[in-house]
Amino acid sequence: MIPLRYHRLYNSSAMFFLSDNKSNLKKFLSVCKFLLSTVIVAGLVFELAGCGGRPIWKNHGKIFEEEGDAFAQKGNKNKARQKYLQAKTFYSIGRFPDLITESKKEIHEDCLRAFDKASQWLNPPLKIVKINHKGKSIRCHLRQPLKKGKHPAVLIMCGADVFKEDRAWACDIAIENDMTGLVMDAPGTSENPF
Repeated sequence: MIPLRYHRLYNSSAMFFLSDNKSNLKKFLSVCKFLLSTVIVAGLVFELAGCGGRPIWKNHGKIFEEEGDAFAQKGNKNKARQKYLQAKTFYSIGRFPDLITESKKEIHEDCLRAFDKASQWLNPPLKIVKINHKGKSIRCHLRQPLKKGKHPAVLIMCGADVFKEDRAWACDIAIENDMTGLVMDAPGTSENPF
């Protein structure tokens, strides 16, 4: 059994991570920290330079999404998925850190669309689960192992500046380890109104 370890990368971004090798985990987390800091700095530079950032990220996302569409039309699901996930990532950077302007809300819709396209061929499939309570609804992503029987479950919740579409990889790790994964946005972000 692979132990479940909880790692906190930043004050606002927590995730669950599975690993059986502490050295690889440390390397992986240091790379993630470097990449995230690079993306944050690049975004701030664009903002401070008056470039707005959003159109640049949106334009790059659109290029990858169109490439994904072309691969999907040719029946190359793996390449299409890869391109859609790249598009989702660019869109996600463009809406960072939150949906505080109309342009960020618009690019977030682009992000959701690209993620949905990338997820259409997952096996086991991604299921949309809505949790309703007191007149509000949380939209979550659920993936369950194909093997019948009971499975441990992992709740993967994002921080204040990252949404559930950015944590699909953590659900992939849960599935690889014969666990059910439920991914949801943190309270007050994206599709979690609580």
